[in-house]
Amino acid sequence: MDEPELDPGSLLLAQGFHGAWFPARVVQAHSTSVLVALQSDVEEHSEWVALGSGRCSPGTPNPAP
Repeated sequence: MDEPELDPGSLLLAQGFHGAWFPARVVQAHSTSVLVALQSDVEEHSEWVALGSGRCSPGTPNPAP
């Protein structure tokens, strides 16, 4: 799978370390990883995701109700 656009502010879907997928926003991007802010119903959590890991999807997150 191709990596989605990874510029800061970009929206995508990202897989958290527990395996669930969340709407996310790119906070920072480096040559080997990207910091994403995962948005759940409860809180926003940020974590680094390695590029090429398959944990970022170009799918468009659903807008909040």
